[in-house]
Amino acid sequence: MVKKYLKSFIISVLSNPFLLRRKLNSLGKLNTLTILNLHGVSDNKVDNFRTLDPFLFEELLIFLKSYFEIICFKDLENEVMSEKPKIILSFDDGYKSFIDYAVPLLTKHKIKANMNIIPHCVESQLPPLNVLTGDFFYQAPIELIKNLSIPGFNLHKTMKSRTKLTLKISSFIKNKSMEEQNFLRESLMPQFFELETFQPTKMMTLNEIKQTISNYEYGAHSYSHASMEFESDNYLKKDFIKCQEFFKNSLGTSTEIYAFPNGSHNKKHLSLALSHGYKHILLVDESFSSCNNNTHCRFTFHAASRKEVFFKATGGLTKPKLN
Repeated sequence: MVKKYLKSFIISVLSNPFLLRRKLNSLGKLNTLTILNLHGVSDNKVDNFRTLDPFLFEELLIFLKSYFEIICFKDLENEVMSEKPKIILSFDDGYKSFIDYAVPLLTKHKIKANMNIIPHCVESQLPPLNVLTGDFFYQAPIELIKNLSIPGFNLHKTMKSRTKLTLKISSFIKNKSMEEQNFLRESLMPQFFELETFQPTKMMTLNEIKQTISNYEYGAHSYSHASMEFESDNYLKKDFIKCQEFFKNSLGTSTEIYAFPNGSHNKKHLSLALSHGYKHILLVDESFSSCNNNTHCRFTFHAASRKEVFFKATGGLTKPKLN
């Protein structure tokens, strides 16, 4: 409770107009690139990952239009002349909520954005396993959750809160290789669908991507949402190729953007991505980037109030540095 009030106090103080303008001036003078990493925009109040309310998303767009030059990664190849600091909206995963909630508001305000999709999730129409598991935990009655068998995970130590349970099982799954995740998937899927009303998070369809690909900048978020620090270099090389084949064969185009799932990678992976034709490598790392970079850090973005929207849109507590 103390942390909650402290966080609210910090946000209230640092989101005042004077301090925001000072931060924005620093971002502009240092030629800093801010990249906000979003996952979902939805009015669903019960969700297994942090979505942004459509009202707050629109507040974000209005704020960005006023104080930033909103660009895409392809714009980095040509210098965009503006006194305003530059910012990119970067979505991951490819949830249908992007089509239902984000696209209408982006269209209304004439704002471009980057969306990084997971080809296997497009094909299967199922979200990554950690998200699928969270879907079940939020929808299932507690007795069904208690009876769930998760190989290698002690479920009963984390039964105090659905939210905490979801975060712990999500971390447990993401910190495994794709081979281990597939083993878990085979065990968990039949158990999830014992709940007759079970509804997995909806993904964008191939047709929806085709209909919007000329308006938004699409990238790859790996082929199957693997945490690459747990995979071999050979696995990663094959993943780069499979993503490009999907873009070519299913979408009739290519992509120069590769977003590492969960920001999981090692230093060698960055040069491997560049050698496979990806010009923009996206991580997380909660820090600013530069227009001259090939590898970009992003800020995970979610907010519960207008003040938090403004505070986090300018990098929160992170200070910009000279690039």
